[in-house]
Amino acid sequence: MKRGRYIRGTFLPAAVAAALAFAFPLAAGAAQQELPALAPADDGLGRALAQGRLSEAEYALERALALFRPERAREVYGRIDRPDPRAGTLILRDLAARIPDLAPAQRALAARILARPTQRSDAIHPYLAEAKRFCGVRVCFWWVTSTRDAPSLRDRNRNGQPDWVETTRQVLKTTWNAEVGRLGYRAPRSDATSRYRGPNGKLDVYIADVGAQGLYGYCTTDDPARNRRRAVSAYCVVDDDFARRQFGGAATGTAALKVTAAHEFFHAVQYAYDWLEDLWLMEGTATWIEDEVYDSINDNRQYLKTSPIAPQNYAFPLDYHNPDPNEPDSGYKYGVWIWWRYLSERYGPGIVRAVWRRADANRGAPDEYSLQATVSALSIRKQEFASVFADFAVANATPSASYSEGGTYPAPEPDTTMVSASGVGRTTVITYHLANDYYKFAPADLDPAATLTFLLDLPDPAGSPAASAIVEALDGSLTRVPAVRDEATGRWSIVVPGFGSARRVVLVLTNASTRLRCWQGEVYSCRGRPLDDDVEIAFEAAIAPVAPVAP
Repeated sequence: MKRGRYIRGTFLPAAVAAALAFAFPLAAGAAQQELPALAPADDGLGRALAQGRLSEAEYALERALALFRPERAREVYGRIDRPDPRAGTLILRDLAARIPDLAPAQRALAARILARPTQRSDAIHPYLAEAKRFCGVRVCFWWVTSTRDAPSLRDRNRNGQPDWVETTRQVLKTTWNAEVGRLGYRAPRSDATSRYRGPNGKLDVYIADVGAQGLYGYCTTDDPARNRRRAVSAYCVVDDDFARRQFGGAATGTAALKVTAAHEFFHAVQYAYDWLEDLWLMEGTATWIEDEVYDSINDNRQYLKTSPIAPQNYAFPLDYHNPDPNEPDSGYKYGVWIWWRYLSERYGPGIVRAVWRRADANRGAPDEYSLQATVSALSIRKQEFASVFADFAVANATPSASYSEGGTYPAPEPDTTMVSASGVGRTTVITYHLANDYYKFAPADLDPAATLTFLLDLPDPAGSPAASAIVEALDGSLTRVPAVRDEATGRWSIVVPGFGSARRVVLVLTNASTRLRCWQGEVYSCRGRPLDDDVEIAFEAAIAPVAPVAP
């Protein structure tokens, strides 16, 4: 029997994938290779790209414009998917990175989309009233006192600043102190060279009703050097109230402001390292840091339902992204924050900073892409990535025993196979790079002392396969049994004595391959084409009879 989960080979609609493969052939130049991979949704814009009606740069322009004027895009392209509330930053990044590839009139439109709210005559979403400003030690805050962008003007201490502005100031101060101070990340770059900066080079944060577009907030760049270097300045926009009427059941009010500030400010921090880094690293670490700064809110747990520890859809690559917001796994790029939580709980939160230091694209820095940087950061700590990833797979099978807050996490829920004396026939599993799969077994009318033996055929060791069994006893205690290789036959086995008295056994199969051919036009790490996808792992299980006791 062959088992596997359907995963699109490129994780893109087939026609869109073909269009991107054409647009980014293997011989693409270095400058082209450094552009972030697009992740087109399977909607009217995605189909226009696939059909050649839009170039990649034009697609990025139309997708960004649809953030603020979706009705215009629908008139031209039909159905347009609404982005998730945190998609604005990287949609705008994809546009800013491609401005040189646009025609002059299109560049002017792109500049309007990327304009600050204070650029009243130039911005797509401008302030329509005179802006107020307050500059603190590190950050300048902007708001208006009328029109839809105005926050509540309640001012309990009568100091001339609305309470919401003061709350936003305090939240950004706490966030800066945590991310730059306590956690040691680089501060956002000065925007002193930007034409429309504030009165200084400090980070500018604009308060506006972006919730009307379904956005919590975003950070983007108008750094004039953004197309010449990969470490750039940023400015940010956050919603003016995070009202429940706009965001439904998600976090709202001050709690939403806090996690949005932690998430979006970290994008501004990331831009000071490499603003063109891979999506899964940027969004995964930004979602991870929310809980590092504001531990009691736990808004990022919503993304665990599409993550490596999800009850279903857990067997996706770590660097997977489904661009279609209508698909249940579209939040996976956020859900991989659990990987960074796993690393930070075992090696300390500095491990994530170490990854960003390896990804740093400033002059003289390593400038490694996401997966390279992760492998390097672990190697510096004398940890092999493949072993760590296999341990991650095992931890995810029992999160309540593996994470400090794991009692509130979901866990993979594979179907249970009842194992009788006849064992389990040969099963072939299709695996994907940086992915894990789980199979659950329980004894059926077996002698308590019966032994369960898994026989496995693992693929080429160069692809970093691994297998383990987690044995749960009737008292709830857990034991891990790793696979052992028979050097004579090349087969692997896992022996579980006393299976007949166990509650269950979970077989964990891992494909920890980091092998990719970069710049092939796909949406994985380094735009790479994985070398170890669609790889088969086969297993069967036998029950050893219990020897009769001699008379």
